[in-house]
Parts: sequence; structure tokens; C-alpha cells
Amino acid sequence: MASTFATVFGVLSLCFLGLHLTNGEYKKVCYYTNWSQYRQIPAKFVPENISVSLCTHIIYTFATLQNNHLKPFEWNDDSTPWMVGMYARVMKLKKKDPNLQVLLGVGGWNMGSYLFSKMVANIQNRKMFYTNATGFLRKRNFDGLDIDWEYPGSRGSPAVDKKNYVSLLQETSDYFLNESKISGKKRLLLTASIPVGKKTIIKGYDIPQVEKYLDFMNLMSYDYHGGSFDNVTGHNSPLYPRKEETGDERTFNVNWSANYWVEHGVPRMKLNIGMPAYGRGFRLANHSCILPGCPSIGPNSPGQYTRLAGFLAYYEICDLIKKGAKVFRIADQKVPYLVYNNEWIGYDDVKSLSIKVDWLKKNQFGGVAIWTLDLDDFFNGCGSGAYILIKTLTQELKLPSVENKQ
Repeated sequence: MASTFATVFGVLSLCFLGLHLTNGEYKKVCYYTNWSQYRQIPAKFVPENISVSLCTHIIYTFATLQNNHLKPFEWNDDSTPWMVGMYARVMKLKKKDPNLQVLLGVGGWNMGSYLFSKMVANIQNRKMFYTNATGFLRKRNFDGLDIDWEYPGSRGSPAVDKKNYVSLLQETSDYFLNESKISGKKRLLLTASIPVGKKTIIKGYDIPQVEKYLDFMNLMSYDYHGGSFDNVTGHNSPLYPRKEETGDERTFNVNWSANYWVEHGVPRMKLNIGMPAYGRGFRLANHSCILPGCPSIGPNSPGQYTRLAGFLAYYEICDLIKKGAKVFRIADQKVPYLVYNNEWIGYDDVKSLSIKVDWLKKNQFGGVAIWTLDLDDFFNGCGSGAYILIKTLTQELKLPSVENKQ
């Protein structure tokens, strides 16, 4: 247990850095995906669709690596003489809110581990990375870097990467600090998107060392269950376990994951809780068995706009409800699911997110991390107002905690 002095010092330090805002506002970290520009209208999403009032931080995802250097992924991320790039279009949002901080995310699920493993393998490669990254970020007016390596020590990453990951964070953090002193500019932020699975965490993260060098950490508290990787139905982002779950199953929930990181050394206010604006789903093996834990035979059909089996944006979920999908709630887990024909979708709605935010405030976590802006109903297709989920998060974070909220 940290001493009172250490706790107070940590709070003051974070306030000084502007990470926990001086007016007591929680961090509202919004992920922006540079591939959402390719969806059909009305789901097509570009920087001008972002509502600045909803976010304190935006993480632009994703950049990749090439020869240990940061590299834009999409053809129009960077500006050219004949085009204003996506980076610059996001930066224009700062004119609306000068306090908005925009970070660049590097990595993501599709990039995997190979390029990260190569980069962290020795001090020369790491130095090449963080010196290049600093110039890259400064040139494009980013406020920091989010490391989204999924995951050190897993997916082909050797065990030594657990140690190398810490070295990367330490050296990058030190370089950001020194560069700030020399340039006179505000220090670049260093953050990370972190996993929820116990085995993954143990393999890849020396938690007390990792947290020392990060300004904040975004818990990817979603994708606990899905038809693309499970053979029984289960919710995408349950707050708590179901009473029927046993053994490791009882760790597949937001409450367990967040508290595991805290119990192993992460200050609560440094941890932002992932809130999904999407659902994951299954095809039922038996139409009459529709409870959580029922057999499935693969993922649900792709959505009209997101076009990924086992996955639906919130606005696509609304469409199913309008078509007559039956909505149920998992009492133990405080989350909804729907059944439409032979498909089962676990998702979050206004009620479940309100409950999660109340839990977040009672547990004194630092804020929310929303995956993603473009998956919420930003164009008001559901008819409840644009950005209904993220606005719910924003509004609930301003309210006092309510005991025994149901």
C-alpha cells in the first residue's frame, strides 16, 4: 500500500502534467481510426466528424514501424503539396479547444509483434526509434505517443521482450524529458494501451516498472468474448462475472482486469477504463438456447458498414433492434445482449455505460478510453442524438456517484 505522502505527491505530479485536469475533470480518451474514412456514407468518418467537446485526449490510430522509425500507415495521413493530410485535419481541432491533446498510436492488433520485437531488441534500435519518433511527433504537432503493442511476450514475441519493453519505455520517457528541457516545449506524453488477460499481462508486463514511465494507461477492457474466438456465447465487455462462471472465466470482466493492474502497482488515477462503442457476436448452434454460455457455431454476420464478421458498430446494433431484435440484460454483469434470428450480440448501451461510469468513480479510476469515435452513432442513425454513447459517458462523469445504481 502506497503511503499517504506518495499518493498525494502522485496526484500533484499528475495535475502538474495536466493529465488529471485541474478542474477535477476525468480524462476522456477518444480513439480515432484512420481506416474509418473508407466506410460507406453515412458511416464514413473523417476528422471533421469529431466533436471536440467529448474528448480531453484523442489517440490517432495507427502508425506503423519501418526500419525502427515511425511511419504513417494510410496514404493520406501526412499532408502533401496538393492535399491536407488527416494528421493536419485532426490538429485543426485544437483551434476549437486549445486544451485538447492529440497523441499518435503506434501498433495495433494487425501490426502484431515482429516489428516491435525487432525495434526493442537492442539499445541502438531503441534509440533509433525514440529519436526519430520525437522529431516525427514534433513536426506534425502531436502531444505524445501511445504504444499499442499487442502484446510483449505473446503472439510470436519472445520472453525477453518483457524486459525490453521496460527498457523502451524508460529510454523513451527519459528522451522526451530531455528534449523538452532543450527545446523549451511541453514534454511529449508517453502512454500505452494495455491488455486485460491475466496470462498476457504476466508474460509481457513488469507492472511496477512499466507504470513508472507512462503518463497514463488505457485498459482495453473489451473483446473478452466473441464469436470469432469462442465457441459459446459471452459478452464483449462485462463489468462483473456471472455466478455460473468458474476458474479463469471469472477473470474475464472489467472489474477483475482493472483491479489486477491496480493490485500489482498501477495508481488508480493513472488507469483509464476502456469503454466500447461496439458489440461482438455469435451464430447460435441452437435457436432455443439464447443465454450467455450457450453453444455457438462461429461469428455473427458482418455489419452493413463495418463489414467484419463477429463485430457490429453501435449504429448497426440499433438497426437490428429496429428490425425486431429481442434485448435482454445479464443481471450479474450489468450489460445487455440481443438476439436476432440465430445471432447473439453482446454490446453496451446508455444504461450499461452509466453503471460502468458509476463503478469507475467509486473506484477512483482516472477516466475513460473510448474505442472508438467512429463506432458510436455519430450521425444519429438510432434517433437518440449524435454520439449518444460517448455523450452518456461525458455526462455521467460530471455527476456524483450514486450508491447501488442499477
